Amino acid sequence: IEARGAPVAALPRRVLHVAIAVTMFTCGAAVSLLLSSSSPTAESPSAGSSALKAAALPLEHLGLSGRGDAAQVEDVQRLDAQQNRTSPTTRRPPSPAHGEEYASDGSDADEEELEEPAESAELVELRALKRRSRFRFATVVSGDLSDRATQDALWGALVAARALQRKSRVPMVLLTDLAHLPDGSSLPGRFDKLDVEVRRLQEVSLPNVSHWNHGERKRLRENMYRFQVWSLTEHQRIVFFEPDVIFYRGVDWLFEKEGMWAARDDSTCDGKSTAKNAGIMLLHPSTDDFVGLAGFANRSDARAASFSEIVTGYFEDVNHRPIHRLSQVDADYGKCMGSKNIPSPYRNIDGKPVRGAWSTPAMIQRSGALWYSATQRTDENVCFSVDLARQTVRSQKTVNVCQYHSLAPFWRDHLCQAARTVMRIQNLHDVRNFCDDACYYRGVGCLALLP
Repeated sequence: IEARGAPVAALPRRVLHVAIAVTMFTCGAAVSLLLSSSSPTAESPSAGSSALKAAALPLEHLGLSGRGDAAQVEDVQRLDAQQNRTSPTTRRPPSPAHGEEYASDGSDADEEELEEPAESAELVELRALKRRSRFRFATVVSGDLSDRATQDALWGALVAARALQRKSRVPMVLLTDLAHLPDGSSLPGRFDKLDVEVRRLQEVSLPNVSHWNHGERKRLRENMYRFQVWSLTEHQRIVFFEPDVIFYRGVDWLFEKEGMWAARDDSTCDGKSTAKNAGIMLLHPSTDDFVGLAGFANRSDARAASFSEIVTGYFEDVNHRPIHRLSQVDADYGKCMGSKNIPSPYRNIDGKPVRGAWSTPAMIQRSGALWYSATQRTDENVCFSVDLARQTVRSQKTVNVCQYHSLAPFWRDHLCQAARTVMRIQNLHDVRNFCDDACYYRGVGCLALLP
């Protein structure tokens, strides 16, 4: 403007408005490009990516084919824009199962409709587009709903489903032997409302382990269920996670990495461990690996091995295929939060990193425990649970220790949003109490738990 010799004060107001709008748009586009070019830190030279590649990630993460790039991007944008819209209700059938399909038993036919956002036919179509992705998140929940551990795993899967529905353009697969939710409703049909494909776990046999003790046979059966993730060969890449993992940030970038990647298994949080935690792992489905892992786990020298030890031993020691470690700011245990060994993107004016909230990992496994006396402590996942009794500590006064945990409200909000979407929580007193603010925060109005 000044180059043309026109003083700013003399310009018409409309011209000033246009100039300001153009300047703001240009600055906003530049900031967006800078942000899109950043990628999470990883312990490998291949962890970085160029600005051009980072800008293209949303399309690449979908792994779609058969349509032009512009059309695919438009579809993705439409899907994102409609996630929270409402319109006349359309009910969708359950997702196809893995192996034997779930048979509809009509249990939902006479159910009272849950209060839920209705979906347009267009949104249903766009969800189908999302499911044509070659990538998947996957977790496994098995057992009996009368068992507290199975219930905890199911609630964890609900939290992950809701978090991924909000943060990811990649669908989630739940492998399970459960057919119903605790309120009696159909599990496949209800989880479908959270964009989750429910597939039935295949039955497993345990030959030649009759001399193993009960705990060893139980661990082997659970591992054999986990190995079935490698049998999902219709997908190119899968991020497997245990149900006690929460997704604090989007991690779709992980599908773009080459090879296999897993979290660091750092039980002491000192950052020195070289062990891998397969409870958070990018893998490539393969029938050969599925069979190979099952055979390796049945070896007598593996009877006491954990899932992570079996996976690492099979791929690295037997097949000499490396599993790379993710940075601790990408994946770590909840008990390690705030550790000086977790990288932080935030710096003080003197350049020193600021730990704590700024170094919260994108994927956190288990909440961690709390010592509340010299001899008493909570369990390792106390705050990623609906069990208020486990969270209540009596010392000088009665307190819910999870009200001091920075991620407990995150887990609770996602659980309650998901539970209200897929279940009638008024029939489940533990979930109802957990999701009721008066009961959770002040301990009033709580319902007696049903036997």
